[in-house]
Amino acid sequence: MEMFNGTLIVVNQYKPVWLTNIPFKTEVDNLTVGLDDINDYLLFDSDTESATGEKNQTLEDMLRSTEIICNAGIVHASKTNDSAQMPKFNFSYSDLKEGKEIEIYQRCSKVGIAAIPVEAALIAVGMPITQLVEQKALSDKFRPLISGAKRVRRGGKSNKEEMLVVYKQMDLIYNERMDNMMGLLKKDNPKFFIEYTNSREIGYWKKKSVVPPSPSTLTGTLSLGVTSSSTGLAISGAALAVLSINYGAVTDANGALVNEKMVPGTYIGRLTCEGYIPIDFTFKITKDQICELGFMMEPIA
Repeated sequence: MEMFNGTLIVVNQYKPVWLTNIPFKTEVDNLTVGLDDINDYLLFDSDTESATGEKNQTLEDMLRSTEIICNAGIVHASKTNDSAQMPKFNFSYSDLKEGKEIEIYQRCSKVGIAAIPVEAALIAVGMPITQLVEQKALSDKFRPLISGAKRVRRGGKSNKEEMLVVYKQMDLIYNERMDNMMGLLKKDNPKFFIEYTNSREIGYWKKKSVVPPSPSTLTGTLSLGVTSSSTGLAISGAALAVLSINYGAVTDANGALVNEKMVPGTYIGRLTCEGYIPIDFTFKITKDQICELGFMMEPIA
């Protein structure tokens, strides 16, 4: 968008002068046609941007909500040794997201349906009381967003295909047309040519590369402490298992456990130690935040 606006400003400013020169006029006409095409795309794309954003957000919310149900289902199946229930909930976030949108919707819907008969048991192991209702509402909201026909632009191209055509055209404009026009001034007006070249390379005309965030910037911290309810002393060697991500660790001599590289999300954990009653719990990791948890384990009578 910045490249488009910058080009438009330059063209409007110098167009009256350029049109008096025959070589310039041809380039100006070609450039104007290209800018009109780009503007047409931008206007079209603004109509669909909000709808696409809503669908993507609804999809993400549905996946996260279904993931919580799956985590609770795995805990329930493990505690009851129910081999028939395990496959119904044995999905990670990436498993749920695999495939086409309609396949994702069907997979999440099946998880929600499978959870209905065992809802009370899932709540007992940490699933929020309203989880099934919320997940069903998100699934119902997402379904019509993928059922309608995709909008297409002129020429039968989809919005994505047209976008690629337009960006290639943008490169053509900058790499050929504008440079050709400025090249005509290189001999007669070298100062102006140098100013143009500098602004193109180091100013807002230059396309900016997108640097993906480092994985370390997309994590949160889990800080956990465990003590005995009978003595109040720290428990060393208490084992933490985080279901669905195959993570396990044990507390140190101070009864503490810290993991600074956990991916944000909602998890179900199980805390066990020989001679103590196991504890099942749910916790949430947030980017750049510390999730502090403290538990008092009760000895087995």
